[in-house]
Amino acid sequence: MTKFIKFLRYDLKNGILSAWKHYLLALAFFLCIGVDFLYRCAVFQPKQNFTLGDFASYVFAGMRKYVPSIYDSFRFPALWVLLFALILYGTLRYTDEDMRGFGQHTMLHSASRSAWWFSKCAWNALSVLTFFLLLWVVMLLFALCGDLQFSFEISPYMDLFLDAGEVHIPSVEWSLTLELFILPPMVAIALSMAQMTLSLFMKPVFSYICSLVYLLASAYYTSPALLGNYAMVLRSEQVMENGVSPTVGVLYATVLTVLSAVLGYMLFRRHNILGKEET
Repeated sequence: MTKFIKFLRYDLKNGILSAWKHYLLALAFFLCIGVDFLYRCAVFQPKQNFTLGDFASYVFAGMRKYVPSIYDSFRFPALWVLLFALILYGTLRYTDEDMRGFGQHTMLHSASRSAWWFSKCAWNALSVLTFFLLLWVVMLLFALCGDLQFSFEISPYMDLFLDAGEVHIPSVEWSLTLELFILPPMVAIALSMAQMTLSLFMKPVFSYICSLVYLLASAYYTSPALLGNYAMVLRSEQVMENGVSPTVGVLYATVLTVLSAVLGYMLFRRHNILGKEET
């Protein structure tokens, strides 16, 4: 446990505090989202007071179910994909760089691969949560500056605002708690953990490409088997008929996170670090 704490302190300092450029980039992106939302509000309903819940639903909306048709082209959910792509990019290289740099020496000196690996898992989750914390801080500031109501109630016209199609977004306060607050960071952590495990055996850029393909597949197919669907408000069973269950999404994300951590450790124990160790 002592070794784990030492590794975690090192990772928090070097993997989070030293990654200020990634968070600065994320901050700039989140600010652009805020400006875009307030502008759309002014154009759509200039006399209507929007809520913080409306803002959150706009950020995590994703896209409505896509049915291939010659009359309906696929509308790329740019905001949703960019948000998760940016977060996954922020956790992309640290593990690989640390394993090839100073972290390699500390791991060999401590003779504890388990402490090193699970500290990286904890760093990964905390790094993702830092991105979401920054996002919510920005949303709260825009809610204050943009005169948004500090309510998580979803306005009844948000289905038109989001181009949701034939769905009904409930306007009951806290009705979308899992979809807005819990599932987006849980899904991001699960995907980031899976990406980190893949990075042990392929170049980080290739694992990142796998993550992007998975996000695009989640947007194209409304399937309970694709985890990204659970992080889209418009794919929830509370919003669309035959949508995905948020409760199942929490279970799915938890299982993938734990499985990635355990499977990654089992494989990492046999991973060749120096190129001359016996695997």
